[in-house]
Amino acid sequence: MRNYVSVSGVLSNVQLNADSAAASSFTLTSPDISNPIQVYCMKGTTAALQLSQLQANGTTSISMMSCAIFDLSRAMLGQYVINLLAIDIQAT
Repeated sequence: MRNYVSVSGVLSNVQLNADSAAASSFTLTSPDISNPIQVYCMKGTTAALQLSQLQANGTTSISMMSCAIFDLSRAMLGQYVINLLAIDIQAT
């Protein structure tokens, strides 16, 4: 099951991991989401390249398409945790 999410907001805490196999990430704050959420960009994807370009340009206001990832192990402990996997990120 895939849960696609389209959301706009402000990115912060950008972690570009160009020199490692780890995914790049950032925090997204949006009026559409009650709490800031962690967003990941898989290495070698369009989203990872877009994040790098946005960071280089100093862009913080974005609109993106992503896939919601539910943390099942934490849900079993009664903790509802969602992360997002970015698919497409655009400056707004």
